[in-house]
Amino acid sequence: MFGSKRLYASLIKEDDLEELYEIYISNKDYLQLTERISDGIGVYTKEQMLRDFQVAEWMGRKTLGIYMRDNMKLIGVLEYMERAVDGNPWIGLIMIHNQYQSQGYGSEFLKSFLCWAQHQGWNEIRAVVITIEL
Repeated sequence: MFGSKRLYASLIKEDDLEELYEIYISNKDYLQLTERISDGIGVYTKEQMLRDFQVAEWMGRKTLGIYMRDNMKLIGVLEYMERAVDGNPWIGLIMIHNQYQSQGYGSEFLKSFLCWAQHQGWNEIRAVVITIEL
């Protein structure tokens, strides 16, 4: 689909679902915020992830896997919609497996996604942001 020096993007396939689940449960802070749970393992099940994945598809959202270019290992996910309710494209989620965070993969991938989006003719992209109160 598109890529960068270290990364490649492709739509998530059924074969990727086990690795996709590992990405979700590796991000305990995200699960705590979105699922209101303290520990994703054993609480946020694979079935819940599959349900969320199916709902996203029904709503027209696309889920891209973020793969390492050298070995095609799935290390992250980006969810987007080409045309939301307001008619604009938006990014709903970008998540990198916790073992690969703070290595520039998220920024690198987002830059390549934005370049790809520009080639698609998108003049602007909206992003969903989760906020927390401290």
